[in-house]
Amino acid sequence: MDTMTELLYLKDSYQTEFLATITDQWLDPKKGYVVTLDRTAFYPTGGGQPHDIGTLNGVPVHSVEWVDDQVHHYVDSPIKENVVQGMIDWEHRFDLMQQHTGQHVMAAILKRMYDIDMEGFDIGDVTVTIDLKTKPLSNDQLFKIEQLANTIILKNEPIRATIVQPNALEAFDLVHDITREGDVRIVSIESFDDTPCGGTHLSSTGELQVIKLLGTERISGGARLSFVCGRRAVSHYALQHARIENFARLLETSDERIEGKLHRWKKERVEREKEIEQLKEQLLTYEATELWDGSGTVVRGFTERSIHELKALATILTKTHPHALVSLFTMNGSNVQLLATRGADHPLNLRDIASDFFGVCNGRGGGSPTFIQGAGTSEETIETLERNIASVLSSQRVLV
Repeated sequence: MDTMTELLYLKDSYQTEFLATITDQWLDPKKGYVVTLDRTAFYPTGGGQPHDIGTLNGVPVHSVEWVDDQVHHYVDSPIKENVVQGMIDWEHRFDLMQQHTGQHVMAAILKRMYDIDMEGFDIGDVTVTIDLKTKPLSNDQLFKIEQLANTIILKNEPIRATIVQPNALEAFDLVHDITREGDVRIVSIESFDDTPCGGTHLSSTGELQVIKLLGTERISGGARLSFVCGRRAVSHYALQHARIENFARLLETSDERIEGKLHRWKKERVEREKEIEQLKEQLLTYEATELWDGSGTVVRGFTERSIHELKALATILTKTHPHALVSLFTMNGSNVQLLATRGADHPLNLRDIASDFFGVCNGRGGGSPTFIQGAGTSEETIETLERNIASVLSSQRVLV
């Protein structure tokens, strides 16, 4: 019968080399070769923490899983030797230790400051996220949480992992009751937090270096808090600083004056957009004047023009000429968007002609007695569609 793998990382998160005996090895068609050992320092994926990477006798280990009390090490080629030397990728391991320890600090602060429970967490490739039973946190809350987190780091509090028997758990300040049977591994940040955990952690909070909160977002049932710790936080600061420097160069100003300059640019842009809209309205008014020939009916087609713009043009025509009947359309290839509207003094109920009107382009649409709009397709020319629409409008029926 298979025996449980001895987990060396539970005793020493800093152990990066070990010797072990292969207890079994086989080929998984989907995941590659699977190797089990009598002992291992490789942490398997679980509890929100990704697995370690490294080598067994120089063969890369690309995935690690916990299956039926054994650690499965996945490699791309079989290992011939019976005894192997395991090597943990220290840079990767230390990064995960920083992020996981930071998660412990954050969860403890959230519970003690705001009585917010953690639903789960995930250490991603770039950020760490904690799912919370709360609405998104305010900027003021984020500031206070970050300040306390980094104060704990500066205190360089010792962090210890202890295997505790059930009858000794009362000595620890646990936030939640433990329901599992048997001994429990408790990770303690001195004078601050005791949490059951089987992951890898730092030996003191000082090794965290720094914690930077990135913000919260609303998710189903609560909120998600994102942050980075240690080297990731340092890299984040460096990236943000480089971006600010680039912004300053693009804006031809200093770092301190970027915000003020952007506010001025935003104000100027709003003013320019307002001026542009006014100019567009003037151009549409001039165009409406050119389209009006005094006959009372305007039918005109365009190529690749916005239907919203045509609606505005039609509105100008009917407001200027209350007895007018107007139909405008735009073609993009064989696709047609079309509308018809009338002035307040024109008696036609446009719903009465809607079926025939949209039929000129095999289209569909809807609207009110004074305005209809729809879309369809046609291989006809603009001129032919204009004639066909004019024919439909000429067969108008008067409002009852």
